[in-house]
Amino acid sequence: MAFLVIVLNFYANSWGDKLVEKTDHFFKDENNADVFRNYRWPVFFGMITIIGFAVTQFPDTIIRRPHPIFWRVVLGLLLSYATFMTVVLLCSRDEARNIFKIFHPSFGHQLPERSYADDCRVFTPENPVSSMYNIYDAIYDVHFIAHLAGWWFKMMIIRDTKIAWIISGSFELIEISFRHWLPNFWECWWDHMFLDLFGCNMFGIILGAWTIKYAGVSRINWIYKKPSGNKVHKDCNILV
Repeated sequence: MAFLVIVLNFYANSWGDKLVEKTDHFFKDENNADVFRNYRWPVFFGMITIIGFAVTQFPDTIIRRPHPIFWRVVLGLLLSYATFMTVVLLCSRDEARNIFKIFHPSFGHQLPERSYADDCRVFTPENPVSSMYNIYDAIYDVHFIAHLAGWWFKMMIIRDTKIAWIISGSFELIEISFRHWLPNFWECWWDHMFLDLFGCNMFGIILGAWTIKYAGVSRINWIYKKPSGNKVHKDCNILV
């Protein structure tokens, strides 16, 4: 591990200035100054050090495919993400937004809230883009991909199809209950039913179940079943 840190520090000192110069065009923004220009790559190499430590020192997980080292890298990334989010959550709102300028100078500004229930028509024949433009617009939205990927990973964490479906339905009820707080919780009926519950959620759960099977990971039984030969006792345990 010490050798890895020495190597990383050597290359960081050798390549630091060159990396800043070569990536200046990517982080250039005429309307926002690049305040993290001299700190971006040191933070990156710090994250590489955490991942290197994870690869060499973290224990293997219960998942063996495609390789245990791959999952150690994932744990290192998750540790880096958790550390970054801890820093963000301990800052004020404006300071937390400014931290995101490390990814690009144009970040760090308040985004406008969007309502997904302004027009709930399924057919929009007058629209030149598509006769079903509202559905088209909802699908080609970044939240659609995030929703699908989120439920893919949730299923790999929960590892129980029944519990995943219960949580999936509960999330939709929570969105309906708290949409008076956040405008983007307002959604059309077909968005809740066919894009969320029986769309992204369902296909995410299916992909997660397939990934679990492919990786050779055992399922988790979240329902306690007390060993008993009495059928009535078994049914009561299932309900509990």
